[in-house]
Amino acid sequence: MKIITVSADDGLFEQAQALAAARQTTLEQLLHDWLAQLVGGQNQHETVNDLFQRLDYVRSGGPHTRDEVNKR
Repeated sequence: MKIITVSADDGLFEQAQALAAARQTTLEQLLHDWLAQLVGGQNQHETVNDLFQRLDYVRSGGPHTRDEVNKR
């Protein structure tokens, strides 16, 4: 595991500590979760783009009017 150093102004640090306390976790765990989400979100973004590329051939037959789209 790598150890990193982060600089933040006092107000931001205090807000982050309060958020961690409100979530009943540590600031270290909060930052760890944020980094994991950041990396995972990038992978998810790539996955969605790949899906759109694979489905590029799909056409809706539109354009449709609002009434046609909302018809039940």
